[in-house]
Amino acid sequence: DLVKEWFEEGRRYFHYKMQKPIKFVFGFNSGEYDVLKETYKGIDLRVYYHPAHKYNIYQMMDGLKASLDYNTSYFGAYQHNQVHIIEFSRSEGSYATTAGNCIQISEMRFINDTANIKEGGIDLAFYVAAHELSHQWWGNQVIPADALGASMITESLAEYITAKVYERKYGKQSAIKFLNIQRNRYLMGRSSEKGEEPPLYLVNPEQAYISYGKGAIALYTLSECIGEDKLNSALKNYLDKVKFQPPPYTTSLEMLAYLRKATPDSLQYLITDMFEKTDKDKVLKHFDKIILHNAIH
Repeated sequence: DLVKEWFEEGRRYFHYKMQKPIKFVFGFNSGEYDVLKETYKGIDLRVYYHPAHKYNIYQMMDGLKASLDYNTSYFGAYQHNQVHIIEFSRSEGSYATTAGNCIQISEMRFINDTANIKEGGIDLAFYVAAHELSHQWWGNQVIPADALGASMITESLAEYITAKVYERKYGKQSAIKFLNIQRNRYLMGRSSEKGEEPPLYLVNPEQAYISYGKGAIALYTLSECIGEDKLNSALKNYLDKVKFQPPPYTTSLEMLAYLRKATPDSLQYLITDMFEKTDKDKVLKHFDKIILHNAIH
């Protein structure tokens, strides 16, 4: 929150203070921005953008609102009073990241061709905003230990949630198209793996093809098999147990225990096949079965 602003000896000063503790992660972004503002359910939403890069700002705003609705509905209250998206130059990278109550997104996502969406393409601006805001629960309320499997708790869950948010906005088939991109991401990354592929619950932070690709399709498949409400209820129980927890931080083993508890005995093989082992064919078989079922119905 902006506490104080003043001008002294030719320089402007700003004093900001968080209402609650945050991770020691924050960014400094400076530029001549235009700002899209909206208050949504008591939360101050803003998109700071280069004046010429206004093509996707409304999709970003929609992504924030849709993600807020989904995550607060299933996982509890958002912990800040603001969500601010801030554009940064491509020279700094093509990524997006969450720091405190701010989401920093590369200009690449501000200048996407919106005609692609009308032709059935993925709305990347909406997707990125929804994904990054989901990290306020999975990565900022729940902070994993710096250990193997940490990105299953953060990136896999954020990708799964984004798929569900995307489904509510664009429909089941659009969500499946999004998940098929993740399926291909997993296969392509796997084909270039130089070492032995680890199971999802032991994913290395650098193995995005597993945490994003495999993680998204594994959690989505599980939600379709045991029910979205049941899976999200298990995740909420897990979050309530470990959120804002000081060291020792939670691990993927603890999260996996909650998933197992929510899964009927007849479907326990899904946890084994998709999270604990590395049998590609079984993972894709389970996912493709879900896609075929949705195509028929």
